[in-house]
Order: sequence, then C-alpha cells, then structure tokens
Amino acid sequence: MQMKDRTDDELMRDWPAHYYEIEDIASREKCLQKILAESPESSADLRRLSLLRTRYGEQHETNRGDRFMGAWMMIKISGNTGISFLNRRRAEKELRKNLENLCILGSEPDEYLIREWQNFAECFLRSCTQCKTYGSTLFGMFPLKDRSVAAKIAGEIDLVTKVLPSAFGLENECAVFRNIMIEAYKNNLENGQEYWDSYCRSR
Repeated sequence: MQMKDRTDDELMRDWPAHYYEIEDIASREKCLQKILAESPESSADLRRLSLLRTRYGEQHETNRGDRFMGAWMMIKISGNTGISFLNRRRAEKELRKNLENLCILGSEPDEYLIREWQNFAECFLRSCTQCKTYGSTLFGMFPLKDRSVAAKIAGEIDLVTKVLPSAFGLENECAVFRNIMIEAYKNNLENGQEYWDSYCRSR
C-alpha cells in the first residue's frame, strides 16, 4: 500500500513506529498534535514536535522547506568555494550558523535528535539517488550503480561533516552527525560499504 493511501489512524498505529513514514510535514505535525492532545505530558512527543518545527519551521509559515537540507547545502557551497585569508572570518561565522541550524552546535544529541539526523541522512541519500519514495527501494536500500556518483556523494559527506569543520577546529562537534551520515551511506546504498572504503582509499 502506498503511503499516500494510508489514513492518519493507520499511520498512528503502533506510535511512533511509522512517524518518519509520514512524508508530508503538515500531516506529520497533525498526527503529533493528536497524540499530544491525548497525552499532553508526553516528553518524547513534545521533543519530536520541537525538532519538527526546528527543522521545518512553524505551522503558520508558508514555506516549510527542510532547514537541515538548506544548512547542508550552504556548508557544501562554502566548502567548494574554499577558505582564504580574506574570507576566513565570514566563512567561520556562516559555518557556525549552519551547524546551529543542523542542531550540531547548541544542542545535545539525544535519542530524538539522533533519529531526526538519521531521517535527514535517508532523505539526503534518496535525493542523491533520485529515489523519491519508500516504495522505490529494494530491501531498504537505494540502488546506485554508478561508482562516480557514489564517490561524489561520499565526498560531499566528507566535505560537510569533516573537511570544512576541521578548518575551524569543529570536527569533534560534528563527530556524532558525521558517523550517522557515514552509517546511512554504508547501510542504505547498495554496495555502500564498498563504495565508502573505496572513497577513503582514494583520498
């Protein structure tokens, strides 16, 4: 059954097992609000709601894009631009801001944030491999046959989570997030372990 055909009640069954399968953010937030209406003291769901709004903005906002993805792209652009004496101070300021937007700086990586990062990693890999829905995967893995694409994705993960942060002494702060991205790469891409090892050998 396709996700879009499921009712809210079906998606909320065995809560929160299907939480991240609710791809529409407004629907995901609606389900959270229903749960909280029944259990307003649920610290777990209050935390999920807080993270949802941190990542996608408030309900009244017209553009609820993925702010984690936006921050990731800004770090990637900055890394590709390069660091020089002239732009170093501005680059560090922008990096710190984007790491805050990813909840890497200024947030404790509790189990809920870790799961949010894991979901982001899956969304990122799906966007890279053009696998638009959960139903397009085989045994939970995103098909990827082109080694050059695999190397490009690995390089992007390395740039965003280590290469650029290390230029400003922030690699330790990024370590948990980096490990999540690498594990998602190895576990969710076909031949992901092989591709990652190959990338590491080529650096």
